[in-house]
Amino acid sequence: MILKNARIYLENEVIDNGFIKIGNQKLVDFGASATKEGIDLKGMSIIPGFIEQHMHGANGSDFMFATNNDLNNITKI
Repeated sequence: MILKNARIYLENEVIDNGFIKIGNQKLVDFGASATKEGIDLKGMSIIPGFIEQHMHGANGSDFMFATNNDLNNITKI
């Protein structure tokens, strides 16, 4: 699969009208290109690193109770 014409955000660079090639459920290649094939994402951005961290609690406390003590305990580093 090729995703094309997207703004791709990298660690230290932004590629306008870039492409990403995906094979076997992995990123195979990316860069700046005017490839004719692929899914056109014009006007869209691809930004790595957004991962939803779903949690119910930590450190023996649960968000279900939502007491100040529990919330402080959950947010301890």
